[in-house]
Amino acid sequence: MYGGLDILRFATYWLPRTEDFLPNHIRAELQKNPDRDLKLIMQSINPSLESDLPPPQATVATANYEWILSPKLDILFACGGMMWIFWIVVDKLGIVSSLDNAPGTVVWLSWLISIHIFSNAHAFLGWHRVATSPYVQPQVRKKLGYFALFLTAMLFPAVLVPGLAILLAKIYVFWLFQHFVAQAYGVTMLYCLKRKYSMSKREKDIMHWMFRLLTCMIITRALTFEEFSGRELFEAKLPFWGPLPTFVYQLSVFAFIGAVVLFAGMVVRKYVQQKLLFPLPALLVTVSVIALFVLTVSSKEPKLGLIMSGFYHGSQNFVIATACHLKERGLPTNLPTSKISSMLLRPYTITYFCGIVAAGILLFVVLPHALTLLSAPIQICIAAVFALQGFHHFVTEAVVWRMRHPDVRNILIA
Repeated sequence: MYGGLDILRFATYWLPRTEDFLPNHIRAELQKNPDRDLKLIMQSINPSLESDLPPPQATVATANYEWILSPKLDILFACGGMMWIFWIVVDKLGIVSSLDNAPGTVVWLSWLISIHIFSNAHAFLGWHRVATSPYVQPQVRKKLGYFALFLTAMLFPAVLVPGLAILLAKIYVFWLFQHFVAQAYGVTMLYCLKRKYSMSKREKDIMHWMFRLLTCMIITRALTFEEFSGRELFEAKLPFWGPLPTFVYQLSVFAFIGAVVLFAGMVVRKYVQQKLLFPLPALLVTVSVIALFVLTVSSKEPKLGLIMSGFYHGSQNFVIATACHLKERGLPTNLPTSKISSMLLRPYTITYFCGIVAAGILLFVVLPHALTLLSAPIQICIAAVFALQGFHHFVTEAVVWRMRHPDVRNILIA
């Protein structure tokens, strides 16, 4: 009988992992006791072997790199650049009006990249980290593994009972609102840490509550106006939960505007008094996520909603998870983190990308079509798969990327 942890390992066993590059005697010890912390195994065998897996502190001892992968890649794929290029240039300005030409072909391929690479596959980045990172605690792996086992068991009743799949999909859509904003907040904080933009507890609370009130505004809007509620998920019709009284939404708007004004005042005050300028990439991330939910999540701008899932949220996750994984694995000798983007075309990294993308296609394309063999409509199968994997993905991301944990924070800001 397989446990939840076994399922996670099976789902990611063919992807490259840190222990593949360890000495044989350490790998053998890890196989004997897979739940044991990798660093403790190395220290117990021979303290000098610690260099085989450089701890985050060793990387952070040098100057922190102000970007995650590189300035261009960060601006395009972590701060929202590609999303705005596609939405403004392609859609609003109508530069590409047909797919039957060279520019149209580029756009079509980019859509495939956005959906099948960044959007569909990015959940596996977190699962791969759970299965391979030496800094994820064994008890966390077990709990997430058993949660995966429970959600897998839920898949069949969700497919066979259409009403259950629709209910789960509706919960997924609302949780997705919170997840998008929470990740944007985390990336904003990451750039502040990287650029040594120090904030007091009160200042951090102001920024935190601005993002929280953005989430509150988005959800109350979805409960007040049907066009903003997420009426379908890949052609599966979703119910409207509402409406709330309009004044509830109006109060959330006023509260959010007040938080934005307070945050802007804090930024100006810090610059005047301390000569600290709010980091540009952090500002781009913040402005992008606010603008996204002002302009989209309605039937009026469905294209932007689809673009942002790939070229904002999904690509953002790829940038952070890839940089973190490469640093955890250990960069080549004398390669500073400022040159980490040079690792992206190495065979190991290409294998890592291909494995993640292939897993995403299997989960989001192959599995729903296979479930139709149970005589369930494809829309219901897609809704069930998206909802259940989403629940695990949301919990996983919240657990494994906690910057309060010293190892996680150090490896992220290095």
